[in-house]
Amino acid sequence: MTANNGSYEWHLPSSHSLNGTYYLVVSDYSNNNINDSVTTEILPIWGITPDIPGYSTILIGLMIGLMIGIIAIPLIIKSRKR
Repeated sequence: MTANNGSYEWHLPSSHSLNGTYYLVVSDYSNNNINDSVTTEILPIWGITPDIPGYSTILIGLMIGLMIGIIAIPLIIKSRKR
């Protein structure tokens, strides 16, 4: 997960996860030398817990299921009334 924004590169390495929370590491590439890249800021991304395997997949599945339910249930009710 890398996104190059000007002279800064935002990446999400698994090695920087602390207490089950992924940290967004901002590296400075302004001097055009990757070896001299300085990690300037560590920003936590809340809600992502990599401790449990497949946790995010289950969460995405539940969200998709919820969306289908919101759309499908009223349609089923409408068709039953006829």
